[in-house]
Amino acid sequence: MKLLRSMSVVTLVALLLLTSAFTGEAQAATKFAAPQISTITLKNARSATIKWGKVFGAKGYAVYRATKKSGKYTEVKTTKYASFTDSKLTANKTYYYKVRAYKTQGGKTVYSKYSPVKSIKMQLKTPVLAGGGAMKTTVALSWDKVVGAGGYQVYRAASQGGAYQKIASPTATAFTDGGLAAGQSYFYKVRAYSKVLGKTYYSKYSGVVKMTTLLQDPPTLAAPLAYSMYIKDTTLSIGFYKVANAEGYELYRSTSATGGFTSIGTSTGDAFEETNLTPEATYYYKVRAYASVGGARYYGPFGAVVTVTTKEKTPKISFVTANPVISESLYKNGFFYGTKLYYDMIVTDTAGQTSITITETMSGSPNGNSKTYTQTRVIPINGPGTYHLSQEMWNGYAGYADKGSMFTYKVSACGETYSRAYTCCYSAYNGSWAHYFGLT
Repeated sequence: MKLLRSMSVVTLVALLLLTSAFTGEAQAATKFAAPQISTITLKNARSATIKWGKVFGAKGYAVYRATKKSGKYTEVKTTKYASFTDSKLTANKTYYYKVRAYKTQGGKTVYSKYSPVKSIKMQLKTPVLAGGGAMKTTVALSWDKVVGAGGYQVYRAASQGGAYQKIASPTATAFTDGGLAAGQSYFYKVRAYSKVLGKTYYSKYSGVVKMTTLLQDPPTLAAPLAYSMYIKDTTLSIGFYKVANAEGYELYRSTSATGGFTSIGTSTGDAFEETNLTPEATYYYKVRAYASVGGARYYGPFGAVVTVTTKEKTPKISFVTANPVISESLYKNGFFYGTKLYYDMIVTDTAGQTSITITETMSGSPNGNSKTYTQTRVIPINGPGTYHLSQEMWNGYAGYADKGSMFTYKVSACGETYSRAYTCCYSAYNGSWAHYFGLT
């Protein structure tokens, strides 16, 4: 009885150990991630390449294939790489694939779960044909690349429903048909092909594209040379030198030196103006010429890119009165005659600046001696907003001014973008003065 109990205990412990070991291995297998198939692509009409993401800790991968999604899957490859090319498949047939990772654990091979199933049909895709430019005796064709294709066959007919003849077998995705009659319409279609083990497999034909040659070739157009004409705050102008045979010009702009150009307009003149741009921003411009033939527009090459940076947006200055906005008064200090200058203006700040810099200048030639007096004043403002500024400035003296001495007064703001200048004539004779104002 004691022996039986001892054996029962031993058996129970053994079963527990085995169960624990099995459960530990199952848990380890559960934690082992399944790979995910990323792409299945045609290498040719009878070969497909399967790619999947790597699994951390995996020793290798097993690839399985079936001819039905819910059918029987057969292991076709074990590999340490995350891709596999399956060959000798049947053209125009669909195949289904799944992959699982494996590793060695406790001397045994442990597998992950299967990846989701993905499929591929072993058939070349139909190319999409597009017409390019037509000339007097040539037309240009192009189409999208077909994965797995070894080349393409181009067919031409004189009518859409007519007899098509193969005229070319290029390996590139473009073809120019030459030696054609001027002003004549032609019809084209293209198909892809793949040669495997001496046999050629074809895609379906593309849609038919109609092309018509021109009665005359368009003129040759050179690349216009563009330049920056002026920059004023957030407004700029791009000028260019006209080229022969051009009907007009198209301007492209980008905010990146590496590309991303978009058309922003056309002009028959020799300049473009851009307004309301971003302050202190860099823009890139290029121009090309165009000409029309037979109702179609043809373009020449782009000229070199022009780089332009806008300026900081400055306050807009307007003066209160039109004439004069600068007034003066005269005074005498002993034998010296002097002038005091007053100006009145309205400042409208649209950029949120904290101050405006005004430069005050007086220049003249009293007694034949040329003199210029300049001073700068920084006036605080709490922009944005509109401010009425009335200032008195003193810019020197006329000292023994002869009759007919001329003085010019100028008030400038915002880098002299906005300014007004006046000329005043003073004549000292028996204490009488004459004042003459004139806008310069």
